[in-house]
Amino acid sequence: MKDPGEDELQSLTESAARGDESALAQILELHRDRLYRMIDMRLDPRVRSRLDPSDVLQEAFVDARRRFSEYANDQKFSVYFWLRNVASNRLNKIHRHHLDAQLRDAKREISMNAGAAGASSVYLATQLVDSSTSIGRRLVRAEVLSRVKLALDQMAEKDREVIALRHFEELSTEETAEILGLTRSGVLKRYTRVLRKLREAFGSDSEVL
Repeated sequence: MKDPGEDELQSLTESAARGDESALAQILELHRDRLYRMIDMRLDPRVRSRLDPSDVLQEAFVDARRRFSEYANDQKFSVYFWLRNVASNRLNKIHRHHLDAQLRDAKREISMNAGAAGASSVYLATQLVDSSTSIGRRLVRAEVLSRVKLALDQMAEKDREVIALRHFEELSTEETAEILGLTRSGVLKRYTRVLRKLREAFGSDSEVL
């Protein structure tokens, strides 16, 4: 679906707040892909045998439909930010429900960041390598994947979140700063550092970043 302009999105929001189900459905559909990516990179592998990201997203959309008037009455953030928070809260509830026993063990506790589980190094590494245009042979791909995952594992969690939010969720520098509680310059410094480390892991021939 074609992205609406700011005025059109505001009109949809106002219509949805008045109970227009069609307008709300358009808003949810507009942000479906970005929210799916956010959930997919953070859904714990131990839960995937029971639920997939689409299941989580559908539950989040149920929450959003029930609570949309709350957002419409107090639009402090963009509608995507609000939907992202709703989806993050639903994802955390699902993790707590399915992994309660594991969560009691501090050594296995799921990392939380700004209302969402931390982005998976495995997910990030795989997606980055798969998006490369210069890695063809299986053996070379396996070697690069191992290096990229190691580089991500060695980063601070906020550094991994910066690449997740900017590269995969396609958030702006300002949006990333707001979610992570950083300044704009802080995000830019981290993003530059992360890109340098990833390029080193990929090697000089990679065109992925």
